[in-house]
Amino acid sequence: MAGAATTEIMQGILASHAAQEGPLLPILHSVQAEYGFIPSDVVQIIADRLNITRAEVHGVISFYHDFLEAPAGRHIVKICRAEACQAVGSNVLSQRALEKLSVDWGDTTANRAHNRSGLLPWPVCLWASGDGRQ
Repeated sequence: MAGAATTEIMQGILASHAAQEGPLLPILHSVQAEYGFIPSDVVQIIADRLNITRAEVHGVISFYHDFLEAPAGRHIVKICRAEACQAVGSNVLSQRALEKLSVDWGDTTANRAHNRSGLLPWPVCLWASGDGRQ
């Protein structure tokens, strides 16, 4: 259950997107900008306002890897795991990063220095080079 302060903040965020068509993504971006992540207690507030289920809101949050469900670490590590990048060694780099940080995909380091969602469990290439050069 959200507290009074959270409810007030959410009322402002929801009001600022009230006139938009399909406002769920903009609302989630605003929530993350406010809190640094999407707190679980705001999901029901968003669902109620948009007349959708909590599961639908959670589905969108979990689908887009840039939405965080917990506070982020100080550093975000993103390693491409697409086939082209694997061909030039991203798997070796990924394994070394996981070993060095003592985490698995999707985890956060104990000191919260490295973001839990920064180590991507699916292929994501910011350069989309197609040949693995970056």
